[in-house]
Amino acid sequence: MGELINKEADILGKWVGFYEGFGEEIINISKINNRYVARKITGDQYVPSGEITFQFDTNLDNCKMQFANIGFKNPYFKSVRFLD
Repeated sequence: MGELINKEADILGKWVGFYEGFGEEIINISKINNRYVARKITGDQYVPSGEITFQFDTNLDNCKMQFANIGFKNPYFKSVRFLD
């Protein structure tokens, strides 16, 4: 984990994310127990609004991003990592 990531930062609330091929989408990050969960407010043809787009634990580890086929078919989570 790089020194630039502040694990104590308040990351809750609405954010603008950039998704390759779709541009900007609004997400909302909430904390549920020991995990941060980001749900899409603005969805796309793969992962619609209201669905989890990514989640990670409070240590900023075990980050998983949700992917799916068009129409939110066969959704699955894939492990990803934060950039240092």
